[in-house]
Amino acid sequence: MSQVVIFANSIKKQQRCVAGKRVDNKRWIRPVTSNEGREISANRYLVKTDHRWLETAPLQLVEMELGQSVPLINQPENYLMTNRPWHYIRSLTVGELGDYLDTPDSLWGGGAWINYSDIEQGSLVIDKSLLLVKVEQLHLFYHETSYGRVKRRARFVYNHQYYDLPVTDPAFAQQVEQATHHNILCISLGEKFDYYGDGNYSCFKIVASII
Repeated sequence: MSQVVIFANSIKKQQRCVAGKRVDNKRWIRPVTSNEGREISANRYLVKTDHRWLETAPLQLVEMELGQSVPLINQPENYLMTNRPWHYIRSLTVGELGDYLDTPDSLWGGGAWINYSDIEQGSLVIDKSLLLVKVEQLHLFYHETSYGRVKRRARFVYNHQYYDLPVTDPAFAQQVEQATHHNILCISLGEKFDYYGDGNYSCFKIVASII
């Protein structure tokens, strides 16, 4: 069993993608339900307390059993879930996050995505597809596309670089209305995606949670 601090329980294809860092070595883990990195269904991301079940949420310290490591070249932190329930221990305060922050030079370079072919060809090696970073000038907003869809976005500056990324945090509306965040973001590199349908895959950078 491993103790893991949860930093994201984000929306993925109407289900969830959970990620966190182990307490003992501060390494990222992403529980998945298949070797291909399939998302977690609604009834499997709950944590058990002595008296009830809670929805997994950022800053929870959780005890979980990690199954087999099933890394992908764009998501090396993936581990298969087991059938054992997760157990809630306590919740961390924002003041305890210093030991868990990442400090890369950039978020996999500039821009909102990377080319999957760069990873396949070895010109870009992904040793982490998850980052917990302190940002500046954070602005959360809704953007209406030309197709009439409303999307959740975050603009911010990290290490003097400007980013504008999609947000999958289910608590986005609350963050916009109450502005309770502390400018700490969990950024995830998404699965390969053929955005234009032309066979050229990309991995988009996603704000998985706002802390």
